[in-house]
Amino acid sequence: MLWYFYSALPRAMLLSFPLAIVGCLIERRILSFCSPSLIFLALYSLLPHKELRFVLYAVPLLNTAGAYTVSLLWKRGALAKLAVLCGICFNFLCCSVFLSAAYANYPGGSAMLSPHRNRAG
Repeated sequence: MLWYFYSALPRAMLLSFPLAIVGCLIERRILSFCSPSLIFLALYSLLPHKELRFVLYAVPLLNTAGAYTVSLLWKRGALAKLAVLCGICFNFLCCSVFLSAAYANYPGGSAMLSPHRNRAG
């Protein structure tokens, strides 16, 4: 029932998802800011047909909650800054892997290259 919370959003947001949860737990204003998204996700979880594209509108608000947590970590000291930078690198590497997998998995991309190559050649 809560597929968006345990599967879709963690894969879409990567490290930002747990940071968003922490931000909502730490700051009441962040929770009230993200409440519409969380309610939207809970209601959409009741529908039988689930796709990530239906809930991508909630990701920017949840990323804001994650950014709040990162700003708190950044003020903590050198070790926390290093952890934030490592998290950014981790997200970048994961996104690169996902991008290469999507590129190899999507036949439309290579199909569109063919007319462009024929026209250029």
